[in-house]
Amino acid sequence: MKRKLLSIFLAFAMSVSLLTVGASAVEPTYGDVAGHWAEASIDRWSGHGIIQGNNGKFNPNGQLTCAHFAAILARLLKLPAAENAGFADNTPDAWHYDAINRCAAAGILKGNLNGTVTPNAPITRERAMVMLGRALGIEPIENPDLTKYADAAQVASYARGMLAALIEAGVVGGVTADQLAPQNNITRAATVTILDRAIGTYADKAGETVNANGKGIVLVVADDVTVTGEVNKLLVPTNDIEVTVKGSENIDDITVSGDNSKVILDNASADNVTLDGEKSAVETKNGAKIDNVIMSENAPGANVNAGNGTTIKNVENHAEDTTVTGNGTVKKVESDSDITVQTKETDVKNSGDSKITVTDKSGKDTTVGTTGSGSSTTVNKGTTSSGGGGGSSSGSGSGSSHSHSYADAWSYDDTYHWHAATCGHNVVSGKAEHTYGEDHKCTVCGSADPAQAAASINGKNYLTLQEAVAVGGEVKLLKDVDISETVIVTKAVKLDLNGKTISNTNDLWEKRAADWSLLSVRAGGDLTITGNGTLKAKENDCYAVDVQDGATLTIENGTFVGNIHAVYVYQGELTVKGGAYSIQQKYPDAAKADEFVLNCYDKHRTEGTAKITVTGGTFVKFNPANCAAEGAGTNFVAAGYAAKKLEDDKYEVVALFDGGTGTAEDPFLIATSKQFKAIDQLNGAPYCFKQTADIAVAAGDEVTKFAGVYDGGNQELSSARTSGKFAALFNVAGLSGHATFKNIHVTMGELATSLLSCADWGTSYGADFENLTFTSTSELTKANSNNFGFVVINAIYTDNGDPATYNFKDITVNVNLQNAGTCTGVLIGSGPCFNISTTMNFINCTNNGTITGTSSVGFLYGNSAYIESLDESGTINVTNCTTNAVIKSTKDSADVAFAPGTSKSQKAAELNTSYQQADKYIVGNCLNGKTISVTQNAGADEFFIAIDDASDYTYKLVLNVAATYRTLDGEAWDEADVAKIPSNWDEAWNVSNGLKYLIALNKDASAADELNSFHAYDKRTATSKGIDTDALSYNEDGYAIVVKDGTNCIVFNTTEDTYIDSNVSILVYAYSGNTLVGTKAI
Repeated sequence: MKRKLLSIFLAFAMSVSLLTVGASAVEPTYGDVAGHWAEASIDRWSGHGIIQGNNGKFNPNGQLTCAHFAAILARLLKLPAAENAGFADNTPDAWHYDAINRCAAAGILKGNLNGTVTPNAPITRERAMVMLGRALGIEPIENPDLTKYADAAQVASYARGMLAALIEAGVVGGVTADQLAPQNNITRAATVTILDRAIGTYADKAGETVNANGKGIVLVVADDVTVTGEVNKLLVPTNDIEVTVKGSENIDDITVSGDNSKVILDNASADNVTLDGEKSAVETKNGAKIDNVIMSENAPGANVNAGNGTTIKNVENHAEDTTVTGNGTVKKVESDSDITVQTKETDVKNSGDSKITVTDKSGKDTTVGTTGSGSSTTVNKGTTSSGGGGGSSSGSGSGSSHSHSYADAWSYDDTYHWHAATCGHNVVSGKAEHTYGEDHKCTVCGSADPAQAAASINGKNYLTLQEAVAVGGEVKLLKDVDISETVIVTKAVKLDLNGKTISNTNDLWEKRAADWSLLSVRAGGDLTITGNGTLKAKENDCYAVDVQDGATLTIENGTFVGNIHAVYVYQGELTVKGGAYSIQQKYPDAAKADEFVLNCYDKHRTEGTAKITVTGGTFVKFNPANCAAEGAGTNFVAAGYAAKKLEDDKYEVVALFDGGTGTAEDPFLIATSKQFKAIDQLNGAPYCFKQTADIAVAAGDEVTKFAGVYDGGNQELSSARTSGKFAALFNVAGLSGHATFKNIHVTMGELATSLLSCADWGTSYGADFENLTFTSTSELTKANSNNFGFVVINAIYTDNGDPATYNFKDITVNVNLQNAGTCTGVLIGSGPCFNISTTMNFINCTNNGTITGTSSVGFLYGNSAYIESLDESGTINVTNCTTNAVIKSTKDSADVAFAPGTSKSQKAAELNTSYQQADKYIVGNCLNGKTISVTQNAGADEFFIAIDDASDYTYKLVLNVAATYRTLDGEAWDEADVAKIPSNWDEAWNVSNGLKYLIALNKDASAADELNSFHAYDKRTATSKGIDTDALSYNEDGYAIVVKDGTNCIVFNTTEDTYIDSNVSILVYAYSGNTLVGTKAI
């Protein structure tokens, strides 16, 4: 069923300052948004985590792709996971796979006619607006009129209605008064501004209360949210949440599209409520009123509950298995499907074209036809409650009959017992009040008198806790109990302490054999304790709980106070998920007095039949990660958790990660820099990890110990470092086992970033690198790393162990890099160094960035110092690996190749023969084997630059003035300056980027002779050399050119205190188009 765009949108505020920001927003700081027209919107939505910057920059004018926009909407609405939508270009290994599927399942994103969705194409304004409108439940306008815009014809037919609706609502407008620019690509800044205009109040924090101000949509995506104030339109798109609207009047529209989600109107009123999610619901209480409720065909199992004293005028139903319940007033129900209506004296009309069945409060079924007097009925006339008894009953008019069936077992509450229906109807049989005998138990059903009962199971009361746990199941403690004998658990029991206390006044220790505690879990027992109650043993008597005979005990919460031990495991297994633990009577040895709070029987722990695992809880003077009583270093804390020391000698066990247990099926979840660093606390053990959000790894948070699997989840992983020569995300001395790195999108700003720096591989375990991308927002010119590679810094060094395999598969580098350090590889910094049999497989690896190094530079690897070991012990297999950009060096004598080391390795030579691409590997000043030469012809207007048979190149002659402030770094011209020359000609000659003192110079045409030298002077020094500086014509860059005594002189129009008297270096830069392909110093 389509949702309606109501007049509420016409009241949208256009001022960002009036919009409500939820309490959960934390505004990050970006270096490029101060004073930007969208600064407030950027801060708001970045604070909510809906759209983020990278490396301290937001890039407000950057374009978004369809995949980016889908990810934004998926995060905004907290859309649930979805199955593969079937788009041919949205594959499981893509970072956007999940977001695309979520948006498709929600009806937000539709594919192209050819079965694709073009996720990586920049998204147009019209496509983005259609997706946003669908996300916010806006109905397109029929027969839209866009003629006021000159480019209306450019709007695709599928987008016209939605775009018109959003314009009418004030969410979007034209880029000018008469231009829509529908085919323009939308920017990041425009996106957050549009979100601001559409969404007035955004509630994304569980348990929060937000005060709406009547501006835009109130969008709720978190559980247990209370909305107050002026609400016009409320949207609840998220599954499994409950929202309360308190005191708000005259709400235009409420839509609940999340499955199993519910809106409660508390002393509030609404015109329209639409239930559009499976098992979605609306409830009214405290005088609330609703004019119309619609249960769409998307809402099977939906429920409308009219509370006592509330009124709903009309319910319109189009879904299966829906119910209308409550003690309030529902005047009319119109339904085209079978429905249960339990409200008193409600008129029910068949609005469909076939018969429907209406079930009333007593379980009676009535068939309602489609025409005449038989097309409606009134249910529950004069009734106030459901009746008892079985048998059959038949409806009126054209009705039918149904015979109910009932359970043999009793159902209970504190007042009544009854037999519940087993046919699915809300009816009962034999309902009667309890009658109690002298034993305080009901003479009919056996339930105990609630005034005497200690515990209950599913409504049946028991006089003692022991009696209840002997039955098993979910046991609820009803009152504080003082026990005289150990309570023994031998069945599966979940004990809800219900905030109550179990204690003992009389001694329990060894009252019976093996009675050591208040509760004892023994053979066959599986006890879970919850409910935040207390077990407190009598001082100097017993433990709180013990485990014997191979039983299991799980503690979720509560307070446990014992003597010597709070909890003792003689034989069996204890899992501590929470709770507070302490002891009263200490162990006699003062040095170990508090070291037995949790304890195992030593012999059985050693044999493996007594085990304690801790994932939560607080402990007084006891560190469960170093249980000295069991032997120094004994750690009860589970992998993925740590014991944190608090004040007053307490320890708290906390989770290191966002969830998971570290297995392949349930990996540890990582969402923050600190959680990334926490990998180190596992000491290199081979666990599995999955990244669930973009992470900028703070300086010092790099992982230094690793083995196992790191799945980046197709999220971005970057370094937050802003200074240094390079960054490495995993910076290990050596891997401690086989490692897999997959599905990682490594991003970087101005600092070259490698995935893995491994100083010493040691034992060879092998490694897999799969589905990795490396991307930078700018050209990287600061790198100064020896043996740099984007995947691995340093070598794949195999020293000992079994034969090893290293796989590099589906790796893409999209970075322009200038590395001043020695040896640079696209994938690996240093070549093979094998002492054992080693295989390296390179499959589907692509380089799209210009890579510049100073000496040995290569695609597979850089350094070839130990390449002989490849022929002796190694194998390299290559499939579909290519570079689409130049790989080059700044030195003439460098080794630049697909696989450097041809002169020392036959296998390297074979790799280059098979895979090295012509025109892509450039050595120093040699352009594909062609040498640059420069002739200074006095008679020519320009210096003549010759490159043998290189007509495809353009050349720029550049002079470097080797004087203060006249080079890139303020020092004499050197290789470092060469390395800094941008690979893009347009960028190199943008005078705002600090290169304006590299001067593109034409020879003075008046020179009659060959010019053999060049010199630069300041104005005062030039005068002293006999140059008439006042007669010179200075250009806009502040210099003039004059020939003096056979020397071409550059005279700078300088101040009196500037001194320049310097020889000038000639440099030639050769470009293919705009791409730098070589340099020559003369």
